Amino acid sequence: MRSRALKKPRPGPTLLVVDDDAGHREALDVLLSHQGFQVTGCSNGRQALDWLRTGHPDLILLDLNMPATDGLQFRAAQKEDPALSHIPVIALSADLTAAIDADAHLKRPFDPEMLVATIGDLLLAREHQELQSRIAQTDRLTSLGTLAAGVAHEINNPLAYVLLNIDFARSEFAQLVGGSGGDRGREVRLALDRVSEGAGRIRDIVRGLKTFSRPESETVAPLEVANVLEGTLAMIENEIRHGARLLKEVEPVPEVVANEGRLGQVFLNLLLNALQALPEGRGEQNEIRVVVRSPTPDRVVVEIHDNGVGIPADVRARIFEPFFTTKPIGVGTGLGLAICHGIVTSFGGTLSVESEPGHGSVFRVELPAAPSTAGVTPTVSEAPPELPPPTLHGRILVIDDEPMVCLSLRRLLAGEGEVVAVTSAREALGQIASGQRFDVLLCDLMMPGMDAAALYDELCKVAPTQAERMVFMTGGAFTIRARDFLERVPNARVDKPFDVGALLALVRARVRAAARAAPDVHPA
Repeated sequence: MRSRALKKPRPGPTLLVVDDDAGHREALDVLLSHQGFQVTGCSNGRQALDWLRTGHPDLILLDLNMPATDGLQFRAAQKEDPALSHIPVIALSADLTAAIDADAHLKRPFDPEMLVATIGDLLLAREHQELQSRIAQTDRLTSLGTLAAGVAHEINNPLAYVLLNIDFARSEFAQLVGGSGGDRGREVRLALDRVSEGAGRIRDIVRGLKTFSRPESETVAPLEVANVLEGTLAMIENEIRHGARLLKEVEPVPEVVANEGRLGQVFLNLLLNALQALPEGRGEQNEIRVVVRSPTPDRVVVEIHDNGVGIPADVRARIFEPFFTTKPIGVGTGLGLAICHGIVTSFGGTLSVESEPGHGSVFRVELPAAPSTAGVTPTVSEAPPELPPPTLHGRILVIDDEPMVCLSLRRLLAGEGEVVAVTSAREALGQIASGQRFDVLLCDLMMPGMDAAALYDELCKVAPTQAERMVFMTGGAFTIRARDFLERVPNARVDKPFDVGALLALVRARVRAAARAAPDVHPA
């Protein structure tokens, strides 16, 4: 047999030797430890199965002939357990006639060089298999993210006019009934409040979905971590509610500089990991605690606590390594703690873990405060002031390919002045080209045919002031063209579904600004 040179593998792989012969175990320990492996030994299959409840080896060396659960029985039990079946096995025996399904077979006495080479080949093959699995899962998640972004966009359009009409119905009912109405009036008001609350929950979930699934730009900007965390929690509120009690300790903290989508991915992965660490069927005792605090004026800390099974020391030491997992292939979110670690590090922060088996875990994200807020004592934001009544009546143009959005905005903005609504950008362009002028133009970003970007470019040519007065409305699902357009123009943007108070305040401010400006004269 041709001799194969011994190559020292990457440090750290752990091996479990299952052999009833203490001399064999000691010899393998000396040989394999010298090659950089971490070796644990068990004297029979039963003991090995007990050890595997907390240990997570990269490969198992299995003697076939043992008392108290032999190699065949051990292998059968291992293959039936989804948490163990992915671990490769090398069967060791003086007699290879016994039928056993293993990844490799070596007959005693074996060549030590051949043993080390076989271990290296199997570990490399397993790593390749895991890599291919994660690539496939990443492709699936990318497709799901694209689908989710499209679904969020389609939900936001009808949700926008649902919320607008609910707000209108509540306002009109209050004026019609006043303080009277009796029990029936109270029931109707309560029903409208419940509908508004439910639609608001849908809005919050969709906003969280948009944050997680929108096409990624690498832009970082000052943001509130509590807002990103709340959006993430809204996405998995149902899963948490059925599996654990959620406790929140959120202090006022400075802003941090990060990418909203990527930071949302980190929080989502940590929350899902916390859920998976909790024993099933123990919902009343299970607990996830989210803490947001600022230990110093220039640092912001977000902690995800769970009171689950905890993490063994040998796993904790490797938990942020690329491709390291204790789960079967194909199980998990596909993000991985290594990717989370890279994301947090890219923002100048740190991701760490504290854990003890049986006593839960704490994952800690620590980020530097944004320069503009570092050293400033944060204050709790006050409730927005009462919206003053309109003082001026302007001309408002609503441009949206969804007729119900147009109708709802016409009704909402009727008290602000004359409202004209059209369902295509070309119709809007025609009206402006004919000489009509508006103080505010609320324009949907993505429309069939001529979109908002094309309308804006045309207005820059024929009526520049009208282009400046455009406010873009969007329900999400940005294309690259739309995203690039929003980055290059200074115009305001409002998200669907609308915050009614904020939208009214914006329109009134634009009407006042238009009244102060010089008349917008159509060029000859």
